[in-house]
Amino acid sequence: MPSVSLVSPGFERQALATGRGLGFDGMRLAVLDAHPDGLTADELVGGFVAHTVAQVVAGLTVENPVEAATSSEPTALDVVASGTIAELHDLFCERGWSDGLPFIPPTRTAVEAFIAVTGHDPWRSLGTARPSGREITVWSVAVNGVMAGCRPEHLPVLLAVAEILAAALQTDMDVPVVGTRTFGKGLFQQVLPLDNGGALDLSVGEFLTADGVSLAGKGLKPDVYAPLPKDATRDVQLDRAFRVLSGDVNG
Repeated sequence: MPSVSLVSPGFERQALATGRGLGFDGMRLAVLDAHPDGLTADELVGGFVAHTVAQVVAGLTVENPVEAATSSEPTALDVVASGTIAELHDLFCERGWSDGLPFIPPTRTAVEAFIAVTGHDPWRSLGTARPSGREITVWSVAVNGVMAGCRPEHLPVLLAVAEILAAALQTDMDVPVVGTRTFGKGLFQQVLPLDNGGALDLSVGEFLTADGVSLAGKGLKPDVYAPLPKDATRDVQLDRAFRVLSGDVNG
């Protein structure tokens, strides 16, 4: 059945990613003329009639090819952009990969160095991000850490947060986790400086799921087991996650 989703300006890419994660490739959108939070009821209705109604009608009556929406995405190691810092900033903003704030380009060398300090397996699965359906791996967390300017010693905290997020989605929202058993980074540390110039890295606490379960040392068991072969030329875990979120539990 044809349908059109209403979105605020600036949220088009997020809406399309959400739709894809739920199995709606090429979802039709009608964009409001302004964010409704800043409008009165009369302004909202007036803008909808003048600006949005025509988009709704077109979305329901005009054929909408989805080839662009279903094209394969780049793999984790593909080089997707090159250029100066200014050129990369403009490109990332244009493609919706950045919020517009300054960032550090996540080159393969930078991400590998970020992970190497901790010795983590880059392809270790931490769960599936809903609603996009994308696999959360140590590599993807490191990419975001590099972009945000984090130090390598921050990676364990980032991994623990990602793992707890996946556990919360699985436990509280019945969201299926697709991939392999997560790392089990349930503890967090604090560095205590010593008088001799050294330091102690002590575990001072642990993260618990909403139902009080610790993931330390055992990780999160996926609902659907989907390993990522080292010789894979595409993100097969992401493909599997899309099929599961679309209702194909067997993938």
